[in-house]
Amino acid sequence: MKALLRKVIDVRRGEWAVLALMLSYYYVLLMTFYFLKPARDSLFLIKLTPQQLPFVFILSAIAAVPVTALYSRAAARLSLVSLINATTVVLLFCLIGLRLLIRQDAEWIFYLLYIWVGLYGILVTAQFWLLANAVYDHAQAKRIFTLLGSAGIIGAVTGGELTNFLIQNLGMPTENLLAICAALLVASMILVTSIWRLRGLGKTDPAPATPQSEPALALVGVYRAVKQSRLLWLIIALIAIAVMVSTFIDFIFKDIGYSYYAGDKDGMTAFFGRFYGRVSLISLAIQLLLSYRILRALGVGGALLMMPLAVLTGSVAVMAVPALLSAIFLKGAEGSLEYSIDRIGRELLFLPIPLDVKKRTKVFIDIFVDRWFRGLAGILLLVLTLALTVSSRQLALIVGIMVVGWGIIAWNVRREYANAFRLALERRDIDLSEVRFRIDDAATLNSLTTSLSSPNARQVAYALDLLKSAKSSELITQVTPLLKHESPEVRRKAVEFLQDYHESVV
Repeated sequence: MKALLRKVIDVRRGEWAVLALMLSYYYVLLMTFYFLKPARDSLFLIKLTPQQLPFVFILSAIAAVPVTALYSRAAARLSLVSLINATTVVLLFCLIGLRLLIRQDAEWIFYLLYIWVGLYGILVTAQFWLLANAVYDHAQAKRIFTLLGSAGIIGAVTGGELTNFLIQNLGMPTENLLAICAALLVASMILVTSIWRLRGLGKTDPAPATPQSEPALALVGVYRAVKQSRLLWLIIALIAIAVMVSTFIDFIFKDIGYSYYAGDKDGMTAFFGRFYGRVSLISLAIQLLLSYRILRALGVGGALLMMPLAVLTGSVAVMAVPALLSAIFLKGAEGSLEYSIDRIGRELLFLPIPLDVKKRTKVFIDIFVDRWFRGLAGILLLVLTLALTVSSRQLALIVGIMVVGWGIIAWNVRREYANAFRLALERRDIDLSEVRFRIDDAATLNSLTTSLSSPNARQVAYALDLLKSAKSSELITQVTPLLKHESPEVRRKAVEFLQDYHESVV
């Protein structure tokens, strides 16, 4: 039992106080977001109907660009704690302003609310991980980041379930959820300040907190980097089609949900809160219990095919019976896998990309590809739903067709990833400081274990370093003979690997 707990919660002496505050901070942030999401959805749908959703998808994509640019400029000038607290104060005043504006009942206010909540989720999540990267070194990150992510999911579960409870059991109006979030944001600033002081970083605070979104985003430079890597092209294609499918699913889910709860604003808010909370709970269970087992059994390619297959099943269900239950299954399948198996699979895809190329392209892929293709999906939905009056059932058919293309891309990624990882291993292009998750998929482990028999001692030592994150008992028999290797560095790395494995299971 102790060994099992140690695998899940590997926290060392002296780390608990800061960790408790970090867990509380991310928990509070995600709880506020999952108060705001159901409130935003129901208020928008009741006032404007689902037919207006394509417009807000497009506007959200456009708004993300200047907001990201402004945030990056602020990050280049402010220290991290100042950046986080200043941004939180701005978000706090926005919340108060939106709560007051909602009383005016003008349509533009609900557009603004929808767009703002989406940006809120991006900003608070980005700020948390910026703080986490400042608080923890690379070795700590490998042990603790998964635990931090789980705290966020638990916060999402709490936010969703509390939304349902407050509205269904206490009769709270949907609009008042914004006021609760404002109070929680004040608490989040207290937590950030406490973390900063307890960690002892306040004395070295003057350095600007340049986020990962700061690398140059010149399109010419990005294009030159991407065109040299077939794997990067495939990653962009994979994310683009996944984002478009996700946007279509979001529309289908809200359209059917609106039809079921038409006119019942608070009932719709309670439903969305309950749904988001329970999908987050399923996502947490998948992340803790299944993600790495599936990766180990099926590899990166197999893991990336899980979500398309689940979405395809859900789209068939909506085509057969376009009812609330089938819409819940479709959106639930997408939501529960997106932040568990699919997210880990995507992180692994970037592992063989050289660090300099990754710095130039990852922000473009994570932010701009996501926003642009979400906007493109909004344009397509606009044409399909308003011009051609396509129904949710017909949209589900289009989703099914898109998923087939998604599956083909994922299958090609599987093959290309194995080739790219093998080449990166030979060139020692993988940055060990970037490995913050367990390497458990079959193709990657096979490449690493094959390298253990290389005549190049430096490559063997390099493979041993990468294998430290695997924590697999099957590797013991392959590493033990290296204790007699002719290279002192390989022998030392083998001893470190075996000691690290022994400490993780004691």
